[in-house]
Amino acid sequence: MSSQSSVVGVAHEVVCNSKKRRVTCSFCQCDHRVTACDRKQRFGMHATEYVLTSDDLLTATSLRNRLKEMPAIEGCGKGSPPFESIAKEYLPRNFIIHEARSIGTNSRLWCISFIGIYGEVIKTHLTERIRITYDAMNCLVTHQNKVKKYVYDETIISPTAHH
Repeated sequence: MSSQSSVVGVAHEVVCNSKKRRVTCSFCQCDHRVTACDRKQRFGMHATEYVLTSDDLLTATSLRNRLKEMPAIEGCGKGSPPFESIAKEYLPRNFIIHEARSIGTNSRLWCISFIGIYGEVIKTHLTERIRITYDAMNCLVTHQNKVKKYVYDETIISPTAHH
C-alpha cells in the first residue's frame, strides 16, 4: 500500500492507493479543509457553534436545551408573520440564530438567517433574517443527514447582537 500527498494548484488532492480524492470544505464547498475555513471561523467569532451530525445526538440535545433556555425578548417584534414551516431546500442549510422572542407563556419565536453553500448569508423573501416558530425550528434542528450542519447561536453573546 502506498500513500502520497500532492498539491495541484490551489486545490488539494490526496492520493491513497492510487485513488485520488479532492478535499472539499464541508462548510463552504471550497477547496480547503473545514478546519482552515475562514468563512466558518468568522461566524464562530460572534456565536457559539453547534455541529449537528446523525452520529452525535448529544450535540442536538444540547442545542434543544439551549433553545429552551436562551435569553428571550418579550413580544413578537416587527416584521412579517413568522414561518411555521421551512421550505425543503432550506432544511439542510447551516443557519444563525440571532435572537429569541417570548410570546405568551410557553411559546417562542426565533430570528434566524440561513447560510448558503458557499458560506454566505443568503436572502430569503427579500431579507436576510426571518422569524420562525417552534415547529419550524424543530424541523431545522432535527438532523438526520450524514452531512454536518453548522448552527450558530448569537444569543450567547447578546440577545440583540449584530443588528
